[in-house]
Amino acid sequence: MNKGTEKADYIERLFEERSWKNYVIEVHALKSTSLSIGAAKLSELAKKLELAGKAGGLSNHYG
Repeated sequence: MNKGTEKADYIERLFEERSWKNYVIEVHALKSTSLSIGAAKLSELAKKLELAGKAGGLSNHYG
């Protein structure tokens, strides 16, 4: 398993566990890193996930 896959699995686990504080930290890092390498679309998606995490999860943020 590569580092990217491990990180994705970790973020998914944090989401499933509703560990919002740690989830927000990880997706914030993804947002920043992806923007720095020119992956603007991924960065924008990570930003939405970060905001949802801050709001306490996707259902609270999107409806």
